[in-house]
Amino acid sequence: MSEIDTRRDALVVPGTGEVFDLANDDNAADAYAALKVAQADLNSRFAELLGAVRDRLLEVRTLRGDKKTMHFERVTLVISGGPTEVYPPDTHKALHDDMVAADLPRDRLAALIKVEHVTTVNRTVANDLKAANPKYAEILARYASAEVEPWRISVKSAGRP
Repeated sequence: MSEIDTRRDALVVPGTGEVFDLANDDNAADAYAALKVAQADLNSRFAELLGAVRDRLLEVRTLRGDKKTMHFERVTLVISGGPTEVYPPDTHKALHDDMVAADLPRDRLAALIKVEHVTTVNRTVANDLKAANPKYAEILARYASAEVEPWRISVKSAGRP
């Protein structure tokens, strides 16, 4: 990309082709500023490219029915992020009362809504309850909202072709 000619202390900025004589203090400062601009531009372009490839991999994930881990011939990818159900704290009291009215056993209620300094809804228990009883599922659906975490894909292993 960029090359420094140590004989002349010259630098060529990638993308623009600007040449800076690094022996001159002002040119060295200008070169640094130009490199920072080029770096930001490259970072932006890479972010766009990674986003496009990530979106394609998420489509592949959906088509293949994969969950978190995708195995390919030379690489394994781990996917995280995306939408998750949350139960806002201001709904916990009403959720509690509705589950009591729906005859949810006390031990399951205690597992669902943990009493700490702040109440939380255990999503694993909520999913179990939704699968177990349509009445519970309806109540839980009234109190859930969606939060979207950014999708992330990490390379777990990669071989070289």
